[in-house]
Amino acid sequence: MAALPKTGDPVLDFALEAGPVALSPDTPEYVLKEIGRYNCFSPLREAMRKVKLESYGKIMAAIKRTVEENKILAKLPPGKTIQPDARIPVELVFELEAQEKDSWNKEMREDTLKCYPELTIDYWRRH
Repeated sequence: MAALPKTGDPVLDFALEAGPVALSPDTPEYVLKEIGRYNCFSPLREAMRKVKLESYGKIMAAIKRTVEENKILAKLPPGKTIQPDARIPVELVFELEAQEKDSWNKEMREDTLKCYPELTIDYWRRH
């Protein structure tokens, strides 16, 4: 296997060698800009794209599963337990935290439920 080119910057060289796992919300902004700029990073960009598509697929599957579970919960007779008004898959929470570079909070929850209203549990339509 051919040796990877060196950039002279230890952080960039590490990202080039380690691949997508080297990137996190704490990755310096200049590293992300350099990855987008140079051809030597095209294999890394392609790997990042594939990882993102796979992650997106898993998140969408988790949302679909949660929506189906919420429909079942909405049909159950009221019990003596607390009934949540919504259920949001943890995979979606982690992804949104990473995008926002912030911890999950009330505003993020409200925005998520606006984007994905099917995650709310509609107890009013019990059969």
